[in-house]
Amino acid sequence: MTQARPGATSGPVRQDEPTEMPTDTSQKEVLRPRHWTTVEYHALSDAGFFDDERVELPDGEIWTLPSQKKRRFFTP
Repeated sequence: MTQARPGATSGPVRQDEPTEMPTDTSQKEVLRPRHWTTVEYHALSDAGFFDDERVELPDGEIWTLPSQKKRRFFTP
């Protein structure tokens, strides 16, 4: 029988619901997703925060994208 770990949810978490993660037995910390504005996103980009990554901002969330470079594997 598998036991659920503390703080785990049984299904997907909605963005407007805080997720509780226990820090110890007497205190819990509430975690919430951070939604970014386009102004903040462009400021981070201009500061060089995303220089090594391809990213986009759908619905206020910063997502990393896979590289556009195709890997070529040569066989003898």
